[in-house]
Amino acid sequence: PFIIFLGLAFLFRTDIGLDIRLPVWANPSKLAKVIYEILLFSSFTTYSILAYILLTRHRKAIREEFSYSSGKITLTWLLFLSITVYASYALTFLSAGIQMFVIHLPFDPKIFSFIGLTLISFAFSFYGHQQSGIYHGRKPAIIELPMEENSGKYAKSGLSQDELIAITESLQKLMETDQLFTNPELTLADVSEKLAIPRHHLTQAINTVLNKNFFTYINELRVKLFLERFVQRKYKGYTILAIAYDCGFNSKSTFNSVFKKITGCTPTEYLNSL
Repeated sequence: PFIIFLGLAFLFRTDIGLDIRLPVWANPSKLAKVIYEILLFSSFTTYSILAYILLTRHRKAIREEFSYSSGKITLTWLLFLSITVYASYALTFLSAGIQMFVIHLPFDPKIFSFIGLTLISFAFSFYGHQQSGIYHGRKPAIIELPMEENSGKYAKSGLSQDELIAITESLQKLMETDQLFTNPELTLADVSEKLAIPRHHLTQAINTVLNKNFFTYINELRVKLFLERFVQRKYKGYTILAIAYDCGFNSKSTFNSVFKKITGCTPTEYLNSL
């Protein structure tokens, strides 16, 4: 496909034999160029959509592996770059269409893609160099599904309901005694190693018995601990954010979003109502 595309690009990306004064049907070169540009933009749109779908699936999958959120694991920077690249090509396609069918523009429409690719190259090099491994050789856990789909997802699992309940009880006991959730970078692998239970078994227990993903389960425990500590005399001199960090949250934005999702209001609104 690459060789074919390269050959087509060599033939149709130039303006040789292209007379913009003639309509499309009267100029074979112009017609071929229009068809080429449409196919190119369609291909770019398809791959951009696929990239978005993959990144969306990844952002769901990490909630089964990580108890925290950061740009390096959500790949927010990559999503932003993908959207920027597509936007630059969309502007190029639109400008080329205007120049070909409406009015001659005082600039080359390709300038948008050239500028976009230049900026993206620098940005990708910068963020890509800083990006560390996410799973470190581990396969990501199964993507979270609604409760009604869990039974089908785990239909081939060898674990019985009693075994899943036992795993859940072991997990809850560990959290009560060791409070692992106060570690702001806690992962499913950490808990798996501590309990000596396979990660996929833990994921299945959390999904089916608790009807949650790992991220939600851990952060609910953090919010619960925050509410307990806020009214304790020991924490009277602490700010809301300081207590949140002490409970395992790694950022103000994550704390606020998780807290509101669980309680239905912001931390300040909730605490003012006490």
